[in-house]
Amino acid sequence: MLWQTGDLLVQRMVSHGHTTDWMTQSFDEWVLLVQGEAEIAYKNGDVAALTRGDTLLIPAGVCHRVSKTSEEPPCVWVCLCKGGM
Repeated sequence: MLWQTGDLLVQRMVSHGHTTDWMTQSFDEWVLLVQGEAEIAYKNGDVAALTRGDTLLIPAGVCHRVSKTSEEPPCVWVCLCKGGM
């Protein structure tokens, strides 16, 4: 965690070829991919491909997963989470 106040959390994460299980969060999440390449898959079949400098808003209640992250360079993310954490 980089910073937290009230219902706003700012965190930095590093991924080295990691993926996640399906998740549905109770909060909005805005992500900035600082380095690397990644894909976010949605249960409805959509996929968001991200490269360095791309941002993405994942609204609360949307089922998604991290389906791909680069290993070299690793993915460096900055995430802002708001509400219901």
